[in-house]
Amino acid sequence: MTERATMGLVRSAVIMSVSAALSRVLGFLRNTAISAQFGQNQLADMLNTAFVIPDTIYLILVGGGISSAFIPVLTGYLTERNEKAVWNTVSTAFNLVLLVVGLAIVMAMLAAPLLVRLIAPGFNLEQVAYTAYLTRIVLVAILFHCLNGVLMGTEYAYQSFIGTAIGPLVYNAAIIVFGLALSPKHSIAAFAISTLIGAILNFMIQVWGVWRLRPRYLLILDWQNSGIRRILKLMLPVAIGLSITQLNLFFNQTFIASLLP
Repeated sequence: MTERATMGLVRSAVIMSVSAALSRVLGFLRNTAISAQFGQNQLADMLNTAFVIPDTIYLILVGGGISSAFIPVLTGYLTERNEKAVWNTVSTAFNLVLLVVGLAIVMAMLAAPLLVRLIAPGFNLEQVAYTAYLTRIVLVAILFHCLNGVLMGTEYAYQSFIGTAIGPLVYNAAIIVFGLALSPKHSIAAFAISTLIGAILNFMIQVWGVWRLRPRYLLILDWQNSGIRRILKLMLPVAIGLSITQLNLFFNQTFIASLLP
């Protein structure tokens, strides 16, 4: 490895480390802002509950697949200098996530009141309706998070870290700024709305980050793509493990909620 390449890797590592540290600080400030505005009460409980189903969709369908499957497959193609295979795989993965996650979100939106009753059996009708409203907002944000996963995985494979470093910072900052700005009018729903705004801004940054790579996006669903088959094969055990963990968390939360007055 040349000295220039080594310095580039060191610089990238420093950027990512600083970004991760700043993102953690902003995440802490985000939680502090919510607690300062609303404390630990029923409104906070409804907001926390609104994230359960969206987070479950993200973890099971996308969350574990980026690092364990998507990046290694793309890196293999890049090692072979097979750019056509890279963008064929990226395009199919992006379109597949848009289709599958989009359908899952639509179904979850339709079933939101029922799902809230399952998660929080102690909520009354008004709380269920409001939590379902918050859930639907967060579900849209999760679609952008899932698409961001594909875009950020592509950037990581190309060792391009600008978008992946900036995006999470903008996401957390947007939640704080827009959440505080909108809370006088929208109450705690402001932080669900600001989560959606942050996810969209992060998505726009990742689109810019991938655009710098001169992408060759294709509107395709190539089911015969060997890269996609390998990604799905590698993702399966991760998805099963995350599903078990998330379902265990879900049932524990439901059981505890059922005991509350």
